[in-house]
Amino acid sequence: MIFDENVTLSDFIEIYGGNDQGGIVIPRDYPYIYIVFQNEGARNHNNDNLDWNGNGTHDVVHYTHEADNKKNDAVINHKRRRCYNSIFVFARQEDDSLNVLGEYEFIENGVENDGSSYFVLNKLDRPISDAEIYFSEKDGELSLVGDSKIFFERLRGIVREEAENEQILYNDANEGQYYYRVDDRFENVVNNLDSNEYKRAMQREYSIRKLNEKIRRLASRYIMPEGVNCEVENAFLYCINVGCGNMLLMVLQNGDEHKIFCFDFGIENVFGAGGGVYREHIEDCLEHIRNIFGIEEIIFDKLFITHPHYDHISESNPYFLSRETEVYMGFYNNFSSDKYFSLIADTAYKCCNYVSLICDSSDEMVNILHPEQKIGYKAHRGYVPYNAEKLNNVSPIICICLVDNNENNYKVVFTGDIERQGWQWYINCPGTEMLDVDVYIHSHHGSENGHSFTNLTGRNHVCYDYFESRTEFVSTRDGCRFGGGTLNVATGISHDAYRTDVPDGISFYEYDIFRRMRRHYYVRR
Repeated sequence: MIFDENVTLSDFIEIYGGNDQGGIVIPRDYPYIYIVFQNEGARNHNNDNLDWNGNGTHDVVHYTHEADNKKNDAVINHKRRRCYNSIFVFARQEDDSLNVLGEYEFIENGVENDGSSYFVLNKLDRPISDAEIYFSEKDGELSLVGDSKIFFERLRGIVREEAENEQILYNDANEGQYYYRVDDRFENVVNNLDSNEYKRAMQREYSIRKLNEKIRRLASRYIMPEGVNCEVENAFLYCINVGCGNMLLMVLQNGDEHKIFCFDFGIENVFGAGGGVYREHIEDCLEHIRNIFGIEEIIFDKLFITHPHYDHISESNPYFLSRETEVYMGFYNNFSSDKYFSLIADTAYKCCNYVSLICDSSDEMVNILHPEQKIGYKAHRGYVPYNAEKLNNVSPIICICLVDNNENNYKVVFTGDIERQGWQWYINCPGTEMLDVDVYIHSHHGSENGHSFTNLTGRNHVCYDYFESRTEFVSTRDGCRFGGGTLNVATGISHDAYRTDVPDGISFYEYDIFRRMRRHYYVRR
């Protein structure tokens, strides 16, 4: 046993989730899959070759598929997609305690005589060592997990980094309870023994501060992006109808090889009735791409997150990522959205390649025009990151540069949600000049170029056309919004613009960048 004392299934569930039936558990905060076998009649949670006393080697175990296909899919793809590094297997004994059988990997599927499917899991020869859990958090509160020992070496860094900088404020050795020092924003010590509203507020702030610190640590993992050949045979852009949200895909084809870039991944009404319709549009588009290009599994080669507002990240799915995915993000903002931190966690555990969304990260294909460097407000105490209300202006201006087989050049520009101030920063940069682009994806917070109108009625306006484009797409929410005002998109666009938020059943647009051909597809359900 690697625990100082027996750990029950109930203890395990409290920390990692799951239910009292055992089975497959996919913790939200750890990049691992757990499988708990039951020593009882439930076929899904039993295995005839297990030694329930933990004395056997259990080199190979079988586990029957569960009704939840998402869990089955996670197990099957934990290596191929590299979303999860490990599968840890436990056996529940009659007294509810758990035996750790070890770390396993998926080999293949098998089929029982009755037609049901099962996993074949092979044990890995990896060392197991102890790591201490100091505390967990529930609903912003610090709650005791205890000083029980838990199992795998790679958990040590995740668990330990949460507590290593904390000072023990109080330790009752008899009760085995720990209390941690928490400082509020004014550097006053908050005593966790106090049970009052101020204490709870400071604990919530403490939780947010730790999450922000995780983001800053990830910034140290930035790399320069791997160069991609600009010359490709075919290039297609897919603008999906997700309401006022934003999701665009670019597929680059060279023979049988494909590169898939994703620009934002959010929908309108994520919690409302319309959310299901927009998810159907995404599935329609993904199915179309699979069929047209013969792609069995869609994995993003590059993922661009322009800024952490819900309508740009709400549908982020870790199953589209692999360890080779390059994630372009900006970490220099404080934004305590649960969805944003969930996205950070997914990319941190499943990808190793972060690229800073600043000009210095540009390469031959991906040209980042704005921001020049990290953006923040000046304050009396120094650098202050952007907050949620000002995040639109940290949106980058991304120009994708392509070359066809005849050495013709093409440019596609994405602008996220950039507003007036962000445009002003870009325009004032030395050397900024007008770009002749083939496709321009509008911000839905501004005019044609997002920069300037002299009259909010739109009748007398001045547009500084820094992007002269042949084809334009825009998600307008029935008007380009910025600064609390609404402008009719027709007054600011001199060319034909195709709305990606139209309510007439269009599922997505397909645009052949080299042939300048546009097609639209309707909902097929």
